[in-house]
Amino acid sequence: KAGRDLDRALELARTAVRASDEDPAVLDTLAAVQLRRGEAAPALASADRALRRTTEPALRSHLYWVRAQAAAAMGRRGEARRDVARALAGPPGVGATWRAEAERFAREIESDTSASASPP
Repeated sequence: KAGRDLDRALELARTAVRASDEDPAVLDTLAAVQLRRGEAAPALASADRALRRTTEPALRSHLYWVRAQAAAAMGRRGEARRDVARALAGPPGVGATWRAEAERFAREIESDTSASASPP
């Protein structure tokens, strides 16, 4: 069921991106869904597209968090460390439930020098 739910979420997110003319907040949703599906490279690309389209600080923070997880999943540890630091340096935004998870991830990726920290 979870796989079907993520398939449907991906379909809806892609439709919303097209309908919104690539609104950065909608691209953020697409990137998060792609990440949940294990599609790290597309998630990174979607987050990058959104980052190019927004200056809103809280949204940028979350996009860097998504980007950090995708980079880690791809074995790009330096990039993941940089992006999680950027995420945590910015404002969390209203209802930002991701921040505690990002702080744990940052500690894990900094302390684990031998292997890739796994994304949450």
